[in-house]
Amino acid sequence: MGMQQVDFANSKNSHKYSLINFNGLAEFREFIVQGRTDFCIERAELMIDFLNEKGGLDYTDPLSRQAEALKFILENKKPNIFPNDLLAGSTTSKRKGVLFYPEFLGLGIWPELLSLPIREKNPYHISSEEIFKLDQKIMPFWIDKNIPELARKKLGDDDKSYRLQEKLFLYMVSKYNCQSHTIPDYDKVLKYGIEGIIEQISKRLVSVNEKEKQFYNAMKTALEGVILYARSLSREAKRQSKKYNNNSVRKKELETIAKICKHVPAKPSETFREALQSIWICMNALYQEQNNVGFSIGRIDQLLNPYYIKDKEDGRLTKKRALELLAHFWLKVGDNIPMVPESGELLFGATGSNQAITIGGSDEQGKNAVNETTFLCLDVVELLKVRDPNLNARIRKDDPEKYTKRVAEVIFNTGSTPSLINDQAVIPALQKVGINQEDANNYAQVGCLEPNSPGKQFGHTGAILINCMSPFILAMHNGDSENSKNLGLKTGEITEFKTFQEFFDAVKLQFEFIIQNATRLNNYCGELYKYLHPEPLLSALFEGPIESGLSLLEGGAKYNSSGIAFIALADLIDSLYAVDQLVYVKNKLSFEELAEMLDNNFKGFEQEYVYIINKLNHFGNNKSNVDKLGEELIDFLYETCVGMKNYRNGRYLPGYWSMTVHSGFGKVTGAFPNGKMEGEPFTSGLTPFSKSQKNGPTAVFNSLADLNCTKMPNGMALNMKFNKSLFNVEKNKNMFISLFKGYFSKGGMQVQYIIQDAETLIDAKKHPEKYPDLMVRISGYTAYFNDLNEHMKDEIINRAIMQI
Repeated sequence: MGMQQVDFANSKNSHKYSLINFNGLAEFREFIVQGRTDFCIERAELMIDFLNEKGGLDYTDPLSRQAEALKFILENKKPNIFPNDLLAGSTTSKRKGVLFYPEFLGLGIWPELLSLPIREKNPYHISSEEIFKLDQKIMPFWIDKNIPELARKKLGDDDKSYRLQEKLFLYMVSKYNCQSHTIPDYDKVLKYGIEGIIEQISKRLVSVNEKEKQFYNAMKTALEGVILYARSLSREAKRQSKKYNNNSVRKKELETIAKICKHVPAKPSETFREALQSIWICMNALYQEQNNVGFSIGRIDQLLNPYYIKDKEDGRLTKKRALELLAHFWLKVGDNIPMVPESGELLFGATGSNQAITIGGSDEQGKNAVNETTFLCLDVVELLKVRDPNLNARIRKDDPEKYTKRVAEVIFNTGSTPSLINDQAVIPALQKVGINQEDANNYAQVGCLEPNSPGKQFGHTGAILINCMSPFILAMHNGDSENSKNLGLKTGEITEFKTFQEFFDAVKLQFEFIIQNATRLNNYCGELYKYLHPEPLLSALFEGPIESGLSLLEGGAKYNSSGIAFIALADLIDSLYAVDQLVYVKNKLSFEELAEMLDNNFKGFEQEYVYIINKLNHFGNNKSNVDKLGEELIDFLYETCVGMKNYRNGRYLPGYWSMTVHSGFGKVTGAFPNGKMEGEPFTSGLTPFSKSQKNGPTAVFNSLADLNCTKMPNGMALNMKFNKSLFNVEKNKNMFISLFKGYFSKGGMQVQYIIQDAETLIDAKKHPEKYPDLMVRISGYTAYFNDLNEHMKDEIINRAIMQI
């Protein structure tokens, strides 16, 4: 492939501004990155106050109850406007707070309340009064009414789907904790305003049945709550403004905020700042309705650009001021942290709320949509260098050179972001599962990197996480695991497999069994949500529910799907190939000897271990005999998943990403024939096994591009690591661009990078105080290295370093 030549001169600070050019921005950033995280009980306490006043959960129908409760919360929520804020409102009552939802997995923190402020990793500050309220008032109410407990009581402790979930190493159904991996229709809010949406609903109320009437009125009630919250912010801004003299800059800012919050989101947005404020208020409101895990923002450059251009043309806005406003929005998005019990740090430590933003790509008609606000977003990311929101840059063949160069610059200068997404692969993948051309063209990333049609596809992209090595374990032990009997199917003892294909078929049968049980539990929990936690506000901010009279949970969205993330597929590919070669082709070991080798973590089998690592082919080295196993597994998992229906009559869509769960799953499992040793992490996303990446980035790209990405409609993650010093050389920067563009031209779907010298990462582990904001890519999102547990830090350090 020819190398694209671009000029990287002045790439250190292409937007020419620094934090000191903006009043209070450096301090705001420092607080979001390093400031104290407070545990917030505001929403939980207001919910309890409301339900106690009404007499409990069953005083009316579930939709009306949730709408009225949300309106009560928004009307009574603290209207925060902190010093130097340019946008009003906050997700919690704190400047940086932990969201708490006791009706989901929140009760898991109960035994840890006293240790929250002093725990070693990611402590949460909480007062003794708040601990008392949680312990005596809030948590007791939900002890028998939360989603996991309702599922247990209904299904029973002996239910197979429930039992497998409790084992934690086979799969995890995230509906125990949330259903928020999706993108609302913020464009509708900006164009019509909340009052305009209420008017649309009112017109539907003319001729409806009683059930539809309840639903429409519930949406209206929830939307009214959003307006009440905005008015509360407006009053607070006016109140604060009175503390300043008439010539004060801050007084004028607060008066502007008061005026804006009185106007939006009730009315259509008219300016860039109004659009930002409108989106932010709606985000605050949605996070009171539903746990914020992967609630994503969508294509913010497309949403904001008309306002940016008009404001500039009318002389109301400069680029510098727009950059400042967008930077405040960016930092505001990071004002909330998901609650993670200490026991969950192994699986989910260091994650933010994974609120994805997508830039670039196509418009609905398929034309290149890179615009001025696209570059503004890149400038903000480079300026702030923060974890949240999670930025994804769509890439097209016909992108302007200026855009491609700028994306690369920002990756070099932040060391980790944005992630790169290939339109050429994603759009056909979405069309294959029924998304029409225009809506597929308009896709945006959810959570980590899962593509969805904003405001149209209710995708819950993180519904299920499945450990790809669990069917291998069950097939190796005839349906048992190392510690539990009768978990899976009886597919035969390893001595009975006369050919590799017989063993492979057994693995597939165990896989189907695991997927069936995981989807069964997900569907059941989805039905529980209809009773305990319907979503009238989110339904109002989607295309479909208003038109159909059906809520999102009843399948009212234009498109319905649920996402499954398959974790450690590369480990499975390599392990299957190793079984084939060691047992059946080369006869180096019997199957019983291979099992003994794994049970002993390769102790006594050191020569075999060296042979596996150095002599056997591995996925990611552009070797067709092993890569074809990956192709077969991708095909098998696609056909298995899309053939199953969720509780909203939508399809299950497979994807390949892992957050930090690959590290947690690896920690609690033993050795495998690909060379993974007991306790070591699995591979992240679809990234090849680090110990065996021998042939460089081109080979990795070729192996990944050979997979059929149209059968990955829930996305995939490929992680690559380069030494930062490599890009001190101009030609290496050009080669970097040529490599990912070549990969994308062959059909590859996604790639993300860590650009850090190995010495820096090692030193950051030893001296964390020297690197408070060092960012690294995990598997779909960015994290602060210091927030990772030790196991995950080692995984990052030990990732293969690529050369150009």
